[in-house]
Amino acid sequence: MLNRRLRRFSISTELGTHPNGNSTFTDATKAAGMVEGPNCFDAAWADFNNDGFLDLLCIGDSLPGSQPQRFWINQKNGTFVDQAAASGINSLGRHGTALTVLDKDNDGTVDAFFGCSALSGFPNAVLDALLQNNGAAIPVFTNVSIPAGSSPSGVDESAFPRDASAAAAADFNGDGFTDILVTGAASGFDDDAYLWKNISNTNQWLRVRLHGTISNSWGLGASVTVISDYPPTDTPTEAQCLAAATSVDARRQEVLGGSLNQNSMELEFGLGTRILEIAQADCVIVSWPKSGLKRAYTRIGVNNLLDITEDNPTTTVTSIAPPSGTTAGGTPATITGFLFKSGATVTVGGSAAAVSMVYGSYPCPDAADPTPCFHFIDITTPAHSAGAVDVTVANPSGPPATLVGGYTYVAPGTTINLTVNKDPVSNGVKLTWNDIGQGRYRVRRATGPTPADFTAGFRIVVSGTQYVDASVLGDAQSYYYKVDEGAP
Repeated sequence: MLNRRLRRFSISTELGTHPNGNSTFTDATKAAGMVEGPNCFDAAWADFNNDGFLDLLCIGDSLPGSQPQRFWINQKNGTFVDQAAASGINSLGRHGTALTVLDKDNDGTVDAFFGCSALSGFPNAVLDALLQNNGAAIPVFTNVSIPAGSSPSGVDESAFPRDASAAAAADFNGDGFTDILVTGAASGFDDDAYLWKNISNTNQWLRVRLHGTISNSWGLGASVTVISDYPPTDTPTEAQCLAAATSVDARRQEVLGGSLNQNSMELEFGLGTRILEIAQADCVIVSWPKSGLKRAYTRIGVNNLLDITEDNPTTTVTSIAPPSGTTAGGTPATITGFLFKSGATVTVGGSAAAVSMVYGSYPCPDAADPTPCFHFIDITTPAHSAGAVDVTVANPSGPPATLVGGYTYVAPGTTINLTVNKDPVSNGVKLTWNDIGQGRYRVRRATGPTPADFTAGFRIVVSGTQYVDASVLGDAQSYYYKVDEGAP
């Protein structure tokens, strides 16, 4: 199974940030165990060991006497461990200034390309390096460039060395093999761009192009999983593929690029050397970011481009926001989904909700239906006892759609049992509390205990039941904390 999440974002190697859900960020660098050295010129996120979690490669010098590069492997708990030395990138003998990541041989693992620049006293520092990943839990890279080794990768700029400014990966000629474009740092002949055409193998491949409707049109933030061979059968159903996406032990990838480039917006999946039955990928699963829609497509021909649009053939409720509220009711909420119709009714926990608006029109997938379909319904929740309840939308005709356990009623005054400890990683303050079904919680910090202190103090909204405050001033200052539900 291969997984890629399409994202566009920038990364500062001096500051790691965590989104708070309210258009603000918290510096999580120290808490994540990511301590940056001085020689990081470019960085790229990717799942280098196919465990489903993004790792971070940060390149610079790998020359004698230089500071080490960084290769942070995700520990799946919000922290990272630097494995640059074990991966081999600190012994390349290169001055890396540009980075992109790609699956160069369609074997299902993420490789790396280092664009390099000259450095006085090191004649080979300028030579670019194509690094093949062995796909281990702690990945090890092998330089397969010419003349560094005998492998005929063809990435050989020894005749015309130049300083690399940026590198990007994409299938420029549509043959299913990812190519590399490298731009120079100056305007002279020796700094012209290089376009390396990939002719390295005959492995199977699949490209996926996303078209968002509720989510952004490029599908940024969507997650795509490919299961090339579904073990029990060659003809899985959509339901079987959706279940397998979380239960089958298989490979995952997430690829973007470096700090000065944007890789292809088409997701490119290498399917390896194994012969595929009737030349097909059994499952392609897409999870869309805004709508929450999750669809599976079955028996997709390999060595092909697959276009996928964010849509559903039946009435579907994908989310409700906010996902919780008081038992007294009266909470404004927005239901998101597909194929809603004018005149739709909504029940929350079996009780009728007040519908104020049905909107977000789009053409219905049934060409014979002349009336518009809608994506959103605004409601006000009814009163209900505490606990998780179903959310059901019923159109004037046709079967209803239900989001099981989609909304949680919380009784006022519910205790969350807040505990406060010192965080050993960041030397900050670690807050932990019980989950009472809110999904998101407001964390407030003040230097005094009065309401006025908290009004003027620090506040963020976080998901989950834990927050590490790494910005405290140590033992020189006393702090007071409150955690509750509410707006920031």
